[in-house]
Amino acid sequence: MPKNVSRRLKISLIVVLVLALIRFVFVPLSEWQDRTIERIQLLQTSVGQKRSLIGQEKAIGSLFEQATTNFGEVSQLFVKNFSDPQSLQLFLQKEMERLSTTNGVKINRTNWLPASAGEIVQAPIKLTCEATPENLMKFLAAIETAKYFFSVDILKITSSESSATLSVEVDVSAYGYKGES
Repeated sequence: MPKNVSRRLKISLIVVLVLALIRFVFVPLSEWQDRTIERIQLLQTSVGQKRSLIGQEKAIGSLFEQATTNFGEVSQLFVKNFSDPQSLQLFLQKEMERLSTTNGVKINRTNWLPASAGEIVQAPIKLTCEATPENLMKFLAAIETAKYFFSVDILKITSSESSATLSVEVDVSAYGYKGES
């Protein structure tokens, strides 16, 4: 600077330069830093969400494997390889005759009830039988713990005062799976 410039003018020029430096260098730099920090925070949030999704994906995969295993175990309880609901009912009738003979229950009559349709078939039959209370309990326990999924849907027990045997009407269902064997 020339020597004849006043001290006041020098200070004013320095102030203007400092203000210009602040306005055109530091403020844009600060704004850029703020925008960069915001982007970094958004990216961190995004990365956190993606990691969470990856964790959920692994959990979902694990649950799917568990469900597949459970389905395999449960599907073993369903009767397979039957041609139609009537063949499933015949299978159920033969199983009930076998279980009744084993447990001392006399079957007097068997009626086939309407079967359901679909992938899972419910094939019910109605049994009218006679048994002592002990044998009836063994028979019902054998139905509930059979190799296949049989269910006692309706149970009606009657008896006279002088009789040691019970008259029983029981609706029993077998369940079959039409899907792949």
